[in-house]
Amino acid sequence: MTGRYDASGSTEGRFQPGSDNRVLVNKLAVTDPAQMHEVELSLLQQLTLALLDEVAEDQRLTAPALCEWHRRWLGNVYDWAGCYRSLSKQLDEP
Repeated sequence: MTGRYDASGSTEGRFQPGSDNRVLVNKLAVTDPAQMHEVELSLLQQLTLALLDEVAEDQRLTAPALCEWHRRWLGNVYDWAGCYRSLSKQLDEP
């Protein structure tokens, strides 16, 4: 994995078998990145519409609310949706 943090040792860093390491392990057994993109986008659109009716203009944004929204968005796709990520900082990064 390239980037600042490494998720390879965690649930979030595993890839769906048959995806050529391009799609994360998921409950839907999706292996095509384009299909996963469409799944995630559709679910995000659904959540956005729901939140427009639920969130008050003066509502404070909190970490627990973000976790809950993430779980609602991707909970049917990924086991780790809504959870804090377990990442380790790569030593070769500043």
